Amino acid sequence: MKRRIALPVFSIIVVSSMYSPALAALYRVGKAAPSSIAVWVYFTDKPADGSMEIAASPHALARRRAAGYRPSGAVDHPVSSHYLHAVERAGGKLRHCFKWENAASFDLPADRIPPVTLLPFVKHVTLVGSFRRPTGQPSESLGKRKASPPGIYGQAFDHLWMLDIPRVHDYLSRRFGSIAPGSGIRIAFFDSGFRLRHRCFLHLLKRNAIIGTYDFVDRDTTVEDPDSVATSFYNPYFKNDEHGSLVFSLVAAYDPPYYCGAAWGADFLLARTEDTYKYEPPDVEPSREIHAEEDNWAAAVVWAESLGVDIISSSLAYRSEFDDSVVIDRGNGLFDTVVSYAKSDLDGKTTIISRAAVKAVARGIIIVNAAGNEGEEGDTSLDAPADVEGVIAVGMVDRGGYIDPESSRGPNADGLPKPDVVALGNGVYMPDVYRYESIDSYIYDRGSSYAAPQVAGVCALIRQSDTTLEAAQVRERLYRFCRHPRGCTTMDNQYGRGIPDALLSCMRPGEVYLTAIDTGGHPLSGVTIENGEGDSLARLDPLGMALLTLPSAAAASIIIRKGVDRRSVPLDSTPCRKEFYPCTLVVKVRTEKNHTIPYATIKGTVGLDDYLRHADDLGNLSIVSFFNLPITLVASREGYLQSDTLQWMLTDKKQERIVQLKLSDEITISVYPTVIRKSRGECLHIRCSVPLEEPAKTLEASVRSIAGELIWQKKCLVDAAVVDVNWDFSKETSVSPGAYFVMLLFDGRKQRKKIIVAP
Repeated sequence: MKRRIALPVFSIIVVSSMYSPALAALYRVGKAAPSSIAVWVYFTDKPADGSMEIAASPHALARRRAAGYRPSGAVDHPVSSHYLHAVERAGGKLRHCFKWENAASFDLPADRIPPVTLLPFVKHVTLVGSFRRPTGQPSESLGKRKASPPGIYGQAFDHLWMLDIPRVHDYLSRRFGSIAPGSGIRIAFFDSGFRLRHRCFLHLLKRNAIIGTYDFVDRDTTVEDPDSVATSFYNPYFKNDEHGSLVFSLVAAYDPPYYCGAAWGADFLLARTEDTYKYEPPDVEPSREIHAEEDNWAAAVVWAESLGVDIISSSLAYRSEFDDSVVIDRGNGLFDTVVSYAKSDLDGKTTIISRAAVKAVARGIIIVNAAGNEGEEGDTSLDAPADVEGVIAVGMVDRGGYIDPESSRGPNADGLPKPDVVALGNGVYMPDVYRYESIDSYIYDRGSSYAAPQVAGVCALIRQSDTTLEAAQVRERLYRFCRHPRGCTTMDNQYGRGIPDALLSCMRPGEVYLTAIDTGGHPLSGVTIENGEGDSLARLDPLGMALLTLPSAAAASIIIRKGVDRRSVPLDSTPCRKEFYPCTLVVKVRTEKNHTIPYATIKGTVGLDDYLRHADDLGNLSIVSFFNLPITLVASREGYLQSDTLQWMLTDKKQERIVQLKLSDEITISVYPTVIRKSRGECLHIRCSVPLEEPAKTLEASVRSIAGELIWQKKCLVDAAVVDVNWDFSKETSVSPGAYFVMLLFDGRKQRKKIIVAP
């Protein structure tokens, strides 16, 4: 557990030149002495004392060789056990060793610090930094979701889609078959603890994917808090493992169709390097800040590197607001904080964690670190080790791609632009690890803590796509294909290079990834992809997707073909992603009074094909084509006059184009045939067509001679769109060949039609 550093009182002040400025300042202030102080002890050398074996896994050694790492002297040898025992005999309690700088951290009684500095093999002594990190706005439970997006991703789809990760998963399955994303990659997470009870983590336990755990705070192998503290609000361990679990889920979760992480098929190492939330007594409002010490992080890096980790994802922030800082009274009301780092220290080489990160990068590790949540402090508000040139510093944006005001800004103290990239950090959905019995329960949270692991997952996918890539090459591919939101074209100190494009970062030269989904979300399949010579390269699958490799990476275009229709698609360069937006035309059939006409018949031609369809119950019809095609259409419906002919060119626009076909809504009465042959037994037919919205009315029909004599008469109720009335005049003996008139009366309107009765 953490301690407040109270300052020691000495009757005789002895300030050694081997003290760091912070430690020396500590002795110049008279306050009560603490029981012990956390200090770094740096040693002069590494003598051969029988502990010179270099402990590293074969995976770690292979990674070092691939990175071109060549150790100098005894840098990878352990710290001398004789030196460690000597400091322990002087009163120190060992915390962690940091062999890369020949140092170790100890809890040391204040009155034993001077004797330790006088040991002949001690180079100098300095304080261990302890800090508090803002966590962003508190988590909020969203309860059960009403609906999840289709597929396996559930509520994770939004943040994964911003980085194009779902299509990377499809791409890798096409390349390598049915292997899980991240397979073969080792990723370490440094955080406050990890609770793996939620069902989204069960797959990890089943396949033994957690290859190492260590708690660098309590110094044991348990990184999960006991259940007994889960409901104890003022327990020091209350929800200590929540933050790390949320961060971890963004990469490692797999619980389709509710939630999936970016690289759930990887192997993982989990290191608890942060102390718990600190809560005050019940009458004091809790501070809700996370505490940690920098020696935990440095020790965790050495541990993870020796076990062959490929990627480290760290959502920690070491810079200012150190909870255990030593405050020095300079007089005249002026105070200095001697443990918190100044902006000038954020140069990528001053803080011990930044130096540890530099050494890990040199050994071929990819380090992804949150930029921090202090953006409102302005320039150089980064947190170490995000200030290191080889560390991928990740800022956060919202769902619209805008930078979050709390996302820390660059440059570092040497002017290096930072952050390197950004990802969604404001409005991220994650499994609620303290309600793991509810598979639909999620947490909404905000912070660069949640942007960093997403980018770590992308790095794992890039590495999986080509295992020969070294760490520097993975970073180069990550940076090369970033798309800068808000239209910027250069790297800046808010967005860095922009939002990573995971798909392009994973693809090889000459590859083209094709997608064709219509505006209704339906894939277009059965489309052939050809080169300029007409050779078939691929076909869109039932999902409307295809992956093809062009014979020449410099190919200028491809041809997509369906039937006799062909279309050329230009390619600027490869690898590339091409999304085809089908031609979509929405036809709305309406009356001249703008009334809806359901189920109207629409016929004509689309391209070279005849077209015959029916509108829906709202009088609408969508015509979708993969190609730019000419279209000719007319609409008809019983009871209405046919529409005019529509001529249109279907074009591949992302938005729908809407047109209308107008049908006349006047009442029509037709009489046929106009010449009736009595010898053939022909009848007179009268058809009355009315709009559907008209109420029922009476139709009166009659036949009169030229002289006006009534020959036949009939009345009927017109209560449907079409009513037919027939007159079989062959039964009328008084009807002789000659001219007659058909008289029609409907809705107050009169019509007269002339007919001829022939022998």
